[in-house]
Amino acid sequence: MKKTNVTSIQPLSWITSGVGQCMQWMLAGLMLFFVTTSSMAQTASPNCTNVNASLDANGYINVQIQEFVTNCLTAGPVNYVVYNQFGGVVETGTAAACADYINFYACGALGRTYKVNFSNGLGACWSELTFKHAAGPIVPDTTKYLYCLEPEV
Repeated sequence: MKKTNVTSIQPLSWITSGVGQCMQWMLAGLMLFFVTTSSMAQTASPNCTNVNASLDANGYINVQIQEFVTNCLTAGPVNYVVYNQFGGVVETGTAAACADYINFYACGALGRTYKVNFSNGLGACWSELTFKHAAGPIVPDTTKYLYCLEPEV
């Protein structure tokens, strides 16, 4: 006659050991996700493109960072400085996201070219900013161009 050893299994012991192992894999995956996300926040120097911005009815421009910085998702937060045609600083700031705006009064800038510098810890780039007046007033039967601060406006 053959002897057989029988071992007893505690109820639910296989489930709890499986859950513990599953939790370890989930924690490892979560840690990998956060490390990847934080390293992707700023992996490249900014790449710039020129922008022709439209002034609103009050003479302000509102341009999103993603219109200037073509790789804003990988460039991460960028610092920017806007210079007028004489090299004077018009606006400075930091954009944390691609959807952030550069917003300033630019009524006197029509027909001029401004320079914008974008930089992060990895590099910098320059962009030209020109202005148009798409939302200007319509004055029938006249050839005079009206600027933002003229009384006729």
